[in-house]
Amino acid sequence: GRAGRRGKDDRGIVIQMLDEKMEPAVAKGILYGQPDSLYSSYHVSYNMLLNMLRVEGADPEFLVRSSFHQYQQEQGAPALEAQADELAK
Repeated sequence: GRAGRRGKDDRGIVIQMLDEKMEPAVAKGILYGQPDSLYSSYHVSYNMLLNMLRVEGADPEFLVRSSFHQYQQEQGAPALEAQADELAK
């Protein structure tokens, strides 16, 4: 899971529960190793949007803008723009 709130906290607190069976090197690897990549599996469907349009006060655009999937796409945009610029040369 996430230790902290995306876009609000620059760091979070993690409490790691250790078992006597865990080797110290494994525990150290969990704490100081590279994190696993997270990829959003959230995808907006037509049904979801139509259902939201039926709910009074619901904002489908806000739902999409505030999703982790959208955040990931926006983070990757500068690299894609740079790649497009390179290909255009």
